[in-house]
Formats: sequence, C-alpha cells, structure tokens
Amino acid sequence: MKLKKLKKLKIFVPLFLLVFLNSCACESTLKRYKHWKSSVIGLSRKVQLISCADGKVIREWEGRFKVEVDGGVASWISDGNERKISGCFVIEEN
Repeated sequence: MKLKKLKKLKIFVPLFLLVFLNSCACESTLKRYKHWKSSVIGLSRKVQLISCADGKVIREWEGRFKVEVDGGVASWISDGNERKISGCFVIEEN
C-alpha cells in the first residue's frame, strides 16, 4: 500500500513543482496549461455549425473534448465518433 502511495508522490510532486514554479500567472503559462488540460482530459466546449447564408445554427455539439482546427476544418471525437466540420462554425469554451 505504501509503495503505491510513494509511486503516486514521485509522479505528482515533480508535476506540482513544475506548475508551482511556472505559476507567475503569465498569459503564456496559462495558455500552456490550457493546451495541456485540453490534450489530457479535454475542455468543456460547445461547437456550433452555422449557415453562412443566414447565420442560423444548423447543428450543435456539447461535451468535453479536444478540438483541432486545421485550415477551415475543425475535428474532435465525441461519443466515440470522430466529427469533422467545415464552413462557418463557432467553438466556445464553457
């Protein structure tokens, strides 16, 4: 039991020190943290596909995921399925 706790401490203490020492609350530090959090557990987001003609919402997705935008295409994995959209879209962090 103690061995498992020691292993956890060996992982979390260096990570905590790294975050603590870099926690000057600078924008770049906060941005790095957000990217890390997005990669590891995803961020709570809402993605809306919007009609370019009239601005009405065509479809909407909400959940905790990492969104990758490449050019005019956004992609993410939701409910075990990969989603890709292009055109007019809005991605909000909840």
